[in-house]
Amino acid sequence: MIKIQEGLYAFLWENSRENNCNAFLISGEHNLLIDPGYRRFFGHVERGLATLGLSPDKRQTLWRN
Repeated sequence: MIKIQEGLYAFLWENSRENNCNAFLISGEHNLLIDPGYRRFFGHVERGLATLGLSPDKRQTLWRN
């Protein structure tokens, strides 16, 4: 997880041998997680959220591929 600036975080995909995408979190009064990747590769995003004290269970899914 990389903090780009206050309230903006990137969760970069770590495995170049698998096809997936980077995810981004915009945090503030409400948190918006943008993750266009595959659900089976969501673990790196979960770990990053945990370092911020967040859980995927506390998000509202707006759209999921």
